[in-house]
Amino acid sequence: MTTTSLEFGPPTESDLPHMGLVLSRAFEPTPEGALEWVREGIGLENARVLRENGTVVATSMRAPMGIWLGGRVVPQVGIAGVAVPPEARGRGLAREMMRRCLLEMDELGEPISTLYSAMHPLYRGVGYETSGQLFSARIPAGMIQTGDRGADWRPFVEADLPGVKACHRQRSRFVSGALDRGPYLWKRAFKPKAGTAEAFVAEDGSGQIEAYCVYRVTPRSDGPTAGNARGKLMDLIDFGYLNGHGLDRLMGFLRSFSSVVGEIDLADHPGSAILSRLPDRRFAMSIHDPWMLRVVNVAKALEARGYGEALSCEFVLRVHDSLIETNNQPLHVRISTGKAETRPVTDTNAIELDVRYLAPIITGMQSATQLASLGLVRGAESETAKLDAAFACTGGPSMFDFF
Repeated sequence: MTTTSLEFGPPTESDLPHMGLVLSRAFEPTPEGALEWVREGIGLENARVLRENGTVVATSMRAPMGIWLGGRVVPQVGIAGVAVPPEARGRGLAREMMRRCLLEMDELGEPISTLYSAMHPLYRGVGYETSGQLFSARIPAGMIQTGDRGADWRPFVEADLPGVKACHRQRSRFVSGALDRGPYLWKRAFKPKAGTAEAFVAEDGSGQIEAYCVYRVTPRSDGPTAGNARGKLMDLIDFGYLNGHGLDRLMGFLRSFSSVVGEIDLADHPGSAILSRLPDRRFAMSIHDPWMLRVVNVAKALEARGYGEALSCEFVLRVHDSLIETNNQPLHVRISTGKAETRPVTDTNAIELDVRYLAPIITGMQSATQLASLGLVRGAESETAKLDAAFACTGGPSMFDFF
């Protein structure tokens, strides 16, 4: 394939009919539905196409947002909608699309990218690696125990959105890998792809929103039950709480549905506050999907991430990146008072690894020592131990959103 003959960029009006057709063959039932997803959901300004002789031969979508790492939000770009039409497959066009997307991110100074993969070899080939999970939990509604009776909730109105976002941020900030949503994901939180959702909020005595939830109740599926639960199924699409009292109120609201709802499905993480409050182990938890991360700019990603306030260490990191040349410069990293400072060096006595394996280290999914035992990280044990301390996380890196 001659990549110089390909044009990359946002779609033009003349591209839209073919782009809709390409996307419909992979993601949406109709070209019209696919274009509505782009226009009304992710935004045409975030769509990208590859053209060959004026014809769209690959698509992708950008979803700018943030990711919580070490208690701080790191700017990042989620990638979705990567598709190639049947007549153009087998030529490496999806890989070329991803290569161009990453080079554009680098040019724009965007430090990290994440995605949900339908084909790991494709994304590993351009530097992504599995770096966390989206977990799904199913709990019996009647097993929730709380002194709160679920009173004084009211329907959500648009003016509540700032308070809702504050609750979501408070829930997310301690979870490595949780997303700091952009406009696209906030739209999806209230308007799921299937069915109609209801949204409610609870206020404290001063009128501040201290908990919210978005849900829909559906007939039971044919799947297995958790414990002895029966009744309808609640899909808890989104929720958040500002503090422990807000969590109590959320638990009470969910418990109030137990006369009609047998089980509640929700996305959460292994260290979930809701799951830890259940009186028994009769709930089910599964991996809904692994997600992948790519460090686009090593220095910016390290500097944007948070670290333990009490941690103080220095090390030299040399990343090997076949796509983004500037990442190959060895960096001296100094971590102190919760922040990292980096500077280029020529030191060859460094911790060395491929850019792929920096991804699960930076989220805390795997330690540098673990990867060193597999021959994927090279360096003195005393140095890799510093990375273990710097990037440690509890509960496993988790997202609450699928995109």
